[in-house]
Amino acid sequence: MYDLLDYLSEVAANACYPETHNRVNLYVSRLNVDTNYSYTFTSQINICFVHVFGKLEIFTHNAEMAANFRTWMQLKKRMSIQISEVDQKSRIEFFARQRQIVDML
Repeated sequence: MYDLLDYLSEVAANACYPETHNRVNLYVSRLNVDTNYSYTFTSQINICFVHVFGKLEIFTHNAEMAANFRTWMQLKKRMSIQISEVDQKSRIEFFARQRQIVDML
């Protein structure tokens, strides 16, 4: 868990993956739902993923569905905390809290 937190902290600090240097924004949802969402948009491909309760996974390459999903995700950002590209103090405090949670496990 600590290695994952270290990795995510590095990704959040640089707003990119260290292996590829591809840009990424990390958000933490304020909603307590066992569902994970992600999407990838490039000039070659649009794809969205929905992971539900760790058991079900839905993905689509359909351009219209992916565009609708992206719009929906942009709206969800309003209810989320961005942990990439934020001030260093807030990011350090966020990951310190996460490490405290892991300590209690």
